[in-house]
Amino acid sequence: MKFSTKLLALAVSSFVLETSAFTVLNTNNAVSSTMIQSTMFNNPNDVSGQTSDVLYKGGYGGRPEDVQFGKLIDSGEATQVQGGALRTWPIKDPRVDRVLISLISGGPSEGNPCKAEVTVTQGPGNTPLTCNVYSGKGSYRKIRFLVENPFPHSSVFVRNTNSVEYPFTCRIQPCVSEPQPNTDMPVLPPSLYDMKNPRLLQGSGSVVNYPLDGSVDMAKVSIRTDGRPMELMIELIQGPNAPKYTFNLYTQNGLERPFYAILETPGAGNMIRIKNVHKREMPCYVEVEPFEDEIVPPSPAYKRMEKPKPISPWNY
Repeated sequence: MKFSTKLLALAVSSFVLETSAFTVLNTNNAVSSTMIQSTMFNNPNDVSGQTSDVLYKGGYGGRPEDVQFGKLIDSGEATQVQGGALRTWPIKDPRVDRVLISLISGGPSEGNPCKAEVTVTQGPGNTPLTCNVYSGKGSYRKIRFLVENPFPHSSVFVRNTNSVEYPFTCRIQPCVSEPQPNTDMPVLPPSLYDMKNPRLLQGSGSVVNYPLDGSVDMAKVSIRTDGRPMELMIELIQGPNAPKYTFNLYTQNGLERPFYAILETPGAGNMIRIKNVHKREMPCYVEVEPFEDEIVPPSPAYKRMEKPKPISPWNY
């Protein structure tokens, strides 16, 4: 009787050990799976890119600063730039602290390809901003962006890097950030760079994607840093890896010289992709929103779509 009791106790203890071992094995597997998923989402360099869960829709009306930018961007004096040619605009007035640049190519109904290199120099041997831009259809998708000029004695250089048969028209419009006496230059306030929902984009090749709804005809891109250099690649993708816009931007100081541009996004299936190609310790703040060229008061019956929540701690 005692022998059978010992056998029974031994069998029960072995069953408990097997059960506990099985339970611990399942728990370890669950933890390892969670850790793998967390690692993939916490490190944006391990995946192809972060994508917002909700499409950004338009039709809500723009801010006064954005509407003012849309009215001024094509108001500068037009200058024809032939393929391979270089044009220079010296900023002689020290009150000018903001310059609007618009590039439009002619040709067929939608325009020829437009390729240009825009640089800002301040004194000999100092180039605080360089931007290489491309648009596959320079009339259907115009290149329009803003260049900051926080210090005097600067010049803007625009070079047509395309072949000689693809000229484009360049318009340069100087602005001021505050009303100035004895001048009729247009005013574009600094609130243009205000961000409602910025996302932190780390360096070392981190990517963030913004899918756009078919109702969005234009989108604005705002990027800045806390004073560190900024080196980015901005693309408008429509279709499988088919870029329609490309901006390769470098600035010495992303706080004094932030980036602001309007991208025309006709049709459906558009997505804006931004890649921080600078070092790991050089993050930047990014925001993409639909651009509206008129002020429309919001309707109480039609609420604005909420922006998606950050999908990883990198975006806090």
